[in-house]
Amino acid sequence: MEIASNEQLTINNLTTAKFLPDEYTVATLPTPSQQWLGYYAKVTDLYGDKRDLVLCTRSGTKYNWEPVRPIYAKSMEIAGDVTLYPLKSPSVVFMTGTLAAARKVNLSNEMAWNGCQFEVAFDGVLGLGSLGVLGAGITTAIPFLTGSRKRFVFDGSVWKVY
Repeated sequence: MEIASNEQLTINNLTTAKFLPDEYTVATLPTPSQQWLGYYAKVTDLYGDKRDLVLCTRSGTKYNWEPVRPIYAKSMEIAGDVTLYPLKSPSVVFMTGTLAAARKVNLSNEMAWNGCQFEVAFDGVLGLGSLGVLGAGITTAIPFLTGSRKRFVFDGSVWKVY
């Protein structure tokens, strides 16, 4: 069923859903604001390669785009430093590979919402290297050994280890 601009879809007379017209990439989503609060947008590159919906929400005075289905897992070989971006990177990442040098995983605040999460697992081999996770609020890299798993939660201003 195609929904035109600003049309509403009623499901069983219980729920009214509002959709933005067209499809977007994460980078081309309109700035979340009161104007879009409660609207869904179709995104073609959620978590990098998934077609899905995001919803404009508000927490306090901050507006955000949040994924309707916030869990998406993917393996990623770590050959250098990596930055995980909310909405752009998988929310569950299985790091693989052999580390020959110290590597960092940085958690970006860009587009992060209160409750945004990353779960990071290291299933690779340390070799001569090391792996640590950094982000706003994490001043010392959280070290990872082979088999380590940690969840990081954004509280609206900083990342915290859960």
